[in-house]
Amino acid sequence: MTEELNKDSTIDYYNKNSSEFISRTIDVDMTEAYDNFLKLLPDGARILDAGCGSGRDVKKFAELGFAVSAFDASEEMVKHATQYSGIEVQQLRFDQLEYKGEFDGVWACASLLHLRKDDFVSTFQNLVNALKSRGVIYVSLKQRESNVPVGGRHFSYYSADEVNEIILDQPSLALLDLWFGENEACGWINLLAQRL
Repeated sequence: MTEELNKDSTIDYYNKNSSEFISRTIDVDMTEAYDNFLKLLPDGARILDAGCGSGRDVKKFAELGFAVSAFDASEEMVKHATQYSGIEVQQLRFDQLEYKGEFDGVWACASLLHLRKDDFVSTFQNLVNALKSRGVIYVSLKQRESNVPVGGRHFSYYSADEVNEIILDQPSLALLDLWFGENEACGWINLLAQRL
């Protein structure tokens, strides 16, 4: 295994395994994260779902009356998410984002964890830049202290201290909440932060 997993290998995994991944994640209960995020947004807020996967969250936000834009790097995920949510999802990688001050909320659920740690801060800053003043970003990351490839996908794992340091290094951002969750596979770090 090379030191740096080919960036396209994770995208390739999702293209080849989209049906299996969707069946495992489409019905995950996201109530706590939804509630914590959405209560901070105005009615009819514009939300960007960054790395939307199956479209589960896109559909939920749209049904609640929010104006949702979404993207994913996987062609197969984009097809499914568009059909499932009724929202036209774009096929984009994180490094192709050009949004500036357009959204009240950015939702990055289990997507940034596929970035190499060296790329995380610049990508995170791009997502923060997509927020309006006082806009809110939600991010969920896997909680460990190593980088490992899993079944062709790259995952970067984080400790709570690393997440706090990332937030502190963003002068335009204030941490609102940090909480932990568990599933059968690993622990999760969830964070909410606001652009100042």
